[in-house]
Amino acid sequence: MTLIAVGGTALTLLKAKASTLDVDFTIPGKEDYALFKKTLKSIPHDFRVDCYVGDLIFSEALPDD
Repeated sequence: MTLIAVGGTALTLLKAKASTLDVDFTIPGKEDYALFKKTLKSIPHDFRVDCYVGDLIFSEALPDD
């Protein structure tokens, strides 16, 4: 499964930001997106997870590179 960290999550992982209020991912494949959503529901957590499908971040498409 391919998960791409975006937003504050990416900045936190790059140590460009101290923390983030939620976790943001984009997931290129629809099958991986469905699996991720199913898995996320089965794991107890108390933080917000936003995920986008098809190389989108919010409404912006990621470039091919």
